[in-house]
Amino acid sequence: MLRKHFIFWIVLAAVFTTWGMPADANPAPNQHHEPKGTVQLALVGGRLIDGFGGLPFENSVVLVSGTTITSIGQVGQLKIPASARVIDTNGMTVLPGLWDSHGHLMHLAEGTPTDYPTRYKDRALELMAIVAEINLKAGVTSFRDTGSGV
Repeated sequence: MLRKHFIFWIVLAAVFTTWGMPADANPAPNQHHEPKGTVQLALVGGRLIDGFGGLPFENSVVLVSGTTITSIGQVGQLKIPASARVIDTNGMTVLPGLWDSHGHLMHLAEGTPTDYPTRYKDRALELMAIVAEINLKAGVTSFRDTGSGV
């Protein structure tokens, strides 16, 4: 059960990291682009940081088909398909997943890190799943574990 829970979060993180934008999908905020493919999800209303170094823009629309961002634009300028599931992102910031290139899935709160592998050996996968979930909820979709020893 614990291994399945841990694997679930790792797979979920992998799915989020596969979301990509084709090179032509980084329009200026006011540029209208028709969505490509069947759009299943629309993130509507938030501030968008596109990850390409452009300035953030408000009232964004991000259309997703499967695991691919198909179009971005602004409310009122990018048509949201009626069949899309809409997630209201007003008051939020939408941005690509963050990376932690030096993390420790076996470290919870304070304590002596070298004690974790032996002290919590019987709960290692459970604790690692908890840390993975905390990171995912904080926007970290790619995590390099440096030394959990499991």
